[in-house]
Amino acid sequence: MKKIFFIILFAFAISTAFAQYFQGGVITGISANQIDGDTYAGYNKLGYDFNIFALFHLNKKISLQSGVTLIQKGAHSPPKTAFFRTVINEVEVPLWLNIEPYPHLSGTLGLNFGYIYKAYYESTTIFTRQELGIGNTDLSYYIGLGYKISPKIKFRLGHRYSLLPITRPVKLQCWEKSMFLSWLLPNVYTSTPCWWTNTVTVSFEFKIF
Repeated sequence: MKKIFFIILFAFAISTAFAQYFQGGVITGISANQIDGDTYAGYNKLGYDFNIFALFHLNKKISLQSGVTLIQKGAHSPPKTAFFRTVINEVEVPLWLNIEPYPHLSGTLGLNFGYIYKAYYESTTIFTRQELGIGNTDLSYYIGLGYKISPKIKFRLGHRYSLLPITRPVKLQCWEKSMFLSWLLPNVYTSTPCWWTNTVTVSFEFKIF
């Protein structure tokens, strides 16, 4: 965790140094998650979403955004089923393109380059990341909508989805199925699964400088 905090502080220092060229701030909120490929559906796993960002305006309506994100993904047992929980903690570097066609509304499209630093599956026993076959990387797309509440505060609704399975090895069978056809994928108890993270975020963006 110390390395993660140093990365965040470094990103904030860089953003501050270039404050005359960039806008910057924080995004904070919650994530609702499921894992496509574990045979269960539903955004039952709640986690956190925290981002320190820098924003570079190309013109009045288009901007580039990047920074460092701490986010928790995973899955949780649906109601009235046997308990299980999958926890995936990531550090992400986003690269987003923001478009503001209207004064209060904006759309965002981009990529998140994620590093999985902790993952486990918990039920009657605990499976480690290595036992689950989860790798260190999670490359995902991001699509979002924003509503500007004030010049410095924006409400954000976003969706992330893995472009590559987070499980290793990436088997040929993974690519024979559409990313969204999770009900066709194997269960964690039968073999190394093909898992994709599937995350919805509800958050607020605060511009600090």
